[in-house]
Amino acid sequence: GNRLVTRSLRDAREDAVCMVTAGAITGCGFLVHFKGHLAVLTNNHILPTPAAAAAAAVFSTAAMGTVEVALYPGKLFVCSPKEALDYSLVACAAPPGVQAVDLSAPSQVVHAGDTVVIVTHPHGGEKATAVGPVTRVHPPYISYEIDTEAGSSGSPALKDYQPVALHHRAVVEEGKGLMAS
Repeated sequence: GNRLVTRSLRDAREDAVCMVTAGAITGCGFLVHFKGHLAVLTNNHILPTPAAAAAAAVFSTAAMGTVEVALYPGKLFVCSPKEALDYSLVACAAPPGVQAVDLSAPSQVVHAGDTVVIVTHPHGGEKATAVGPVTRVHPPYISYEIDTEAGSSGSPALKDYQPVALHHRAVVEEGKGLMAS
């Protein structure tokens, strides 16, 4: 089941979502703290190589407005190809006023029927949220019934505003995300 969340937690998680553009590809990511590194987590099909990851991330925050930060793949670039788990983790500068999600904290348990929220920048535009139920848990993935649009890849899927998956792709019947673990 789901629980109530504070507005401050909701705002902090939504502010941590950024837009990532690498050439003609636009997607999303989110600011994370993992094993001593401040980084943006996104999909590998958005930032497939260190050269592509030498880009910038744009955070649209409630309090600070739009903040652009540099990505530093020379400091940290860890990935899994799109044919496997489809993620890239890239070091970044600290965006002022944005709180990173601590990925070393225990992950949230997710079950079919739970509600998840995807915070995204559809088509590279204004930040938006999409909400829907988890339809299936099949590690390392979860499936959910949520309408997302182009540019949503790399967004976090959040249960109670804690990350449970990295939005991977939309399929005809349902969305699919890589479980956070």
